Amino acid sequence: PILYALDAQLTLASTNGRRTLNIRDFLTGPGRKDLRPDEILSEISFSWGEFNRFYYRKLGPRKANAIAKVSFFGAASIFDEQVRDIRLAFGAVGPTVVRSTAGEALLTDVSTATGRTRVPQVMDHYAALLSPIDDVRSTADYRRTVALELLQDFLRKELVQ
Repeated sequence: PILYALDAQLTLASTNGRRTLNIRDFLTGPGRKDLRPDEILSEISFSWGEFNRFYYRKLGPRKANAIAKVSFFGAASIFDEQVRDIRLAFGAVGPTVVRSTAGEALLTDVSTATGRTRVPQVMDHYAALLSPIDDVRSTADYRRTVALELLQDFLRKELVQ
């Protein structure tokens, strides 16, 4: 989720040359990626921008080396009570990482007071986007509930300050 939120660019190299893809174009679905047989991932680049608020949570069956049941990353650029930029990304609640620039736009270039009033709309927007599955690690209901609680926690902590 962090790399999605920060619009990471991946450089793929082969004997035929190099190409660069945005991470969302590289990871195409569960277990699928746009990687040719002769390519290797040679570089990941991204910018931290002017973000001054960060939030990351990963829930798994144990702290080390566990596949996430749910993960969430939020970053915000908030200066003088103005939300200049915000990025939100969820892992393990869809076929790929879930990020919505439309959802982020609801909170971008507004005062923190306006942002607080938009939290219910933002929550509804993301609730409609999340499409987790039931599997041996967790249930879809658990994943959806926890993902939305993590989003709400981030927004509450960062927009209320």
